[in-house]
Amino acid sequence: MKTFFSVLIFCLGIIPTPRAQNNVGIGTATPDASALLDLASNNKGALMPRMTAAQRMAIAHPAKGLLVYQVTAPEGFYYNAGTAAAPNWILLANEKRIAFSVSGPEEGVDLYNVTNVPIPFAVEQYDLGNDYLTSSALINPNNFIAPVPGIYHFDGNITWIGFEEDFGGAELRLMVNGLKVYASRANPEEDDDMFGIQLSADIQLNAGDKVQLCGFQSSGYTQHILPFENWFSGRLVIQ
Repeated sequence: MKTFFSVLIFCLGIIPTPRAQNNVGIGTATPDASALLDLASNNKGALMPRMTAAQRMAIAHPAKGLLVYQVTAPEGFYYNAGTAAAPNWILLANEKRIAFSVSGPEEGVDLYNVTNVPIPFAVEQYDLGNDYLTSSALINPNNFIAPVPGIYHFDGNITWIGFEEDFGGAELRLMVNGLKVYASRANPEEDDDMFGIQLSADIQLNAGDKVQLCGFQSSGYTQHILPFENWFSGRLVIQ
């Protein structure tokens, strides 16, 4: 009997005492103290819940900070930046990353009378989301295509040379899906050596909307835009 109790006491001595654990490690025995869940792997990732846009919008009272992956367009990670009572889903992949600036054209541009002529910007200064298609693009050249719905801000400038007549006007137009939504106008005098038109506008866009900067004039003659001091830029302001 004495031997039995000696063995029992020895076994109890080597059994670890349960301790409270405030975090969990998967793939690591030493989870970081600042993390509730610490995942460690060199060949696997973490898989978030995947769902359609309709399923995401149907989540009842989503917690602030809730993260899901949407599998329908526009695809990507969404998190609730609002509250459970008033959700505000934000596409994480595109947050504050939609901005472009282009310049050109490399040669002058003829603007025919009463015709919207797209300005062929050829030089890309930057395009964070790869959403602007320059003049060399085979499909939709000289277009910015909005990747997500929201309010976008656009700025533009074009430089004209010597208007041939002293009547009519010149416009720099912001076109969305082929329709004029904003314009900046000038009424130059005959034989003005050089003048510029600037444009600055905030526009509400839907995902997939195509935005172009166009020149327009109504002098009755073909006019000309110089091959320098022309630029167009835009960015997402509010999604």
